[in-house]
Amino acid sequence: MLFLYVSIVKYNPMNKKLLLSAFTIISFLGFSQIPNPGFESVTAGKPDGWNLGGVYSLYPLRDTLVPHSGNHAAAIYGSVPPAYNGAVVMDFVQISNRPINLTGWYKFYPQGGDSIVFDIEVWKQGNYAGAAFNTFTSTILTGSTTVFTQFTVPVNYATYTATTCDSAYISIYPTGNVSQGGYNWAHPNTKAIFDDLAWTFTVATGLYDIKNEAFVNIENVSPNPAKDFANIVYTVSEPSKVTLKLTDITGKEVMKIIDNEAQARGRYRAEADLTGLVSGIYFYEFTTSSGFKVCKKMVKE
Repeated sequence: MLFLYVSIVKYNPMNKKLLLSAFTIISFLGFSQIPNPGFESVTAGKPDGWNLGGVYSLYPLRDTLVPHSGNHAAAIYGSVPPAYNGAVVMDFVQISNRPINLTGWYKFYPQGGDSIVFDIEVWKQGNYAGAAFNTFTSTILTGSTTVFTQFTVPVNYATYTATTCDSAYISIYPTGNVSQGGYNWAHPNTKAIFDDLAWTFTVATGLYDIKNEAFVNIENVSPNPAKDFANIVYTVSEPSKVTLKLTDITGKEVMKIIDNEAQARGRYRAEADLTGLVSGIYFYEFTTSSGFKVCKKMVKE
């Protein structure tokens, strides 16, 4: 059984006003994972199941072929008022487990100091009007990242006394200081890409097993050997400027993948386009502004 209704969300993060209208889907059939979390199911250029309905379709969410994994991801953009900024929105049921975090991967290209707002609500009793318990979490991300970066948004249960929940609301949108009509909007050229959203229900062990030192930990490179593209997953233990380059066996630089980019503590995935390189052995070399350096081998088929 499905219940469809329209909800209005008003939020004022850090004195920034924003009015959002969301078309809500809640299914009482129930599931514990996010539907279409990697945005792989697409119809007419839009990820299926997201931003449905006549109201929230005004907040454009677009398919993009720049994924963290698979073939698709979701892209949102700033806009020129009175048009609406893009947003990633979904409501759905949680049957028994209370999620601890919302995780995923993103790229962000902000203009004029724009930021990303995550609104997460967890409910008991299936709808807003009759909910006996609810929790509201808001997290703001700032700063640009041109490589896929893993985010973790914790769900705050400080005022939530129930041990279970049945529905959860996700909203992700850009905001900024473009003033129009009494509200603040993101700049038109601001862009964000999201992929591989997921809930975590228990504290993950080893996910952020980063020592309190200034270094980059290389988790894996795949595929290796690689033919056309390679993905390098790594963690940064503390804020630092990171450079990642590819060298040949003589030590000559053949490609700069990340060029002195400021990165916060967290988990990242860099993408290397190898189509212009001849087959052979190469080395990918990380350096940080704190003086750390690591070099590992990769084979190009």
